[in-house]
Amino acid sequence: MNQKDFAPKGQEEGTYTVNSDCTGSMVINLSAPVPMGSTGVINIMFVISDGGRHIHEVVSEFTPPGSTTGPQPTQTSADDWKVASEKDH
Repeated sequence: MNQKDFAPKGQEEGTYTVNSDCTGSMVINLSAPVPMGSTGVINIMFVISDGGRHIHEVVSEFTPPGSTTGPQPTQTSADDWKVASEKDH
């Protein structure tokens, strides 16, 4: 599979943790080139279900690039589904 990142190489970095109960969290550091303030951080909480075929995620905190006041209120969620057949792998 040939994929290209949507951000310039090395700009975004992050970590994630998956717990034994299929909940987890991740932090994405946007590393946006800004003259001052935060370079941007997204904190996400998620749950994995349906045998790993579905992930429901909620942005729990967002600090936009350039922010000098810290995290901003957000109401963002996403649902991700694996659509390929198990036989495809």
